[in-house]
Amino acid sequence: MGPGAGKQRGGTIRAGRITEHLPAMTNYNLLPHGDHWNLTAGDSVALCAFETKSEALATCTQIMFGRIGSLTIHQADGTIQEKRSYPGAFMG
Repeated sequence: MGPGAGKQRGGTIRAGRITEHLPAMTNYNLLPHGDHWNLTAGDSVALCAFETKSEALATCTQIMFGRIGSLTIHQADGTIQEKRSYPGAFMG
């Protein structure tokens, strides 16, 4: 993805627009990349880019809702800050 990939006017791509392209179950990473943050699936290229980490976290929370997988959140220096597990929707 080139510069500005995943962005819309005035911000980043919305959760609903990228969820259709995401695998059903996988491990995602939120990583710093230059002056922005990338969401990747496993070791793949960036699925989308965000201008700020807080914007990325808000969108990632929406993306992961109801999915099965995990999100590893990195700090600006690349070290792991936190890992979040998402069990998916409960089947009642």
